[in-house]
Amino acid sequence: MPDISAEPVSLADAKAHLRVNSSADNSLIEEAIVSAREWVEGFTGMILVRRVVTERIGAFADHTKLRAWPIADDQPLTISYSDTAGVNQAIADAQLSTAGRPARIYPAAASYWPPRHAIFGDIVVTFTAGFADPADVPMILKRAMLTMLTAFYEDREGGEMFAASEKAAMALCNRGNHRRRTL
Repeated sequence: MPDISAEPVSLADAKAHLRVNSSADNSLIEEAIVSAREWVEGFTGMILVRRVVTERIGAFADHTKLRAWPIADDQPLTISYSDTAGVNQAIADAQLSTAGRPARIYPAAASYWPPRHAIFGDIVVTFTAGFADPADVPMILKRAMLTMLTAFYEDREGGEMFAASEKAAMALCNRGNHRRRTL
């Protein structure tokens, strides 16, 4: 079970929202918190809890875009790929720009990305993404989490209430302009 204290919505906040006074359903509510966060992350592409993320890209571009957001620019970024001989190669000096969403990676100054014909398979980019502090998560995304939390807790079979909650959570994410960016 993940550390629920690191979730954007605490167990106490979730229980208050659900109007649950006993501790009998604590583990079920904790699971629903994680599911609600994962739903919001999946819909928006935003990482709400800081963690290491790995993205696979097919080829380098002049400014390769990363899907996850926000990205911690004070943490290491690693890029690796297999060359055509099957040898793992690492690019240690790539530059990361988090000036806007999506974040972009560039080759180091006065250098170039390896050409596509020199790369076998996907390029693997590993970095730290997510909000460092749950208090930094936008309130509208927390509201979307609470909306989905209600659905996961009250409508466990995924019926009409779940569909209505999903529609409402999508509207909240869109209103906050936090919808997934397609690259």
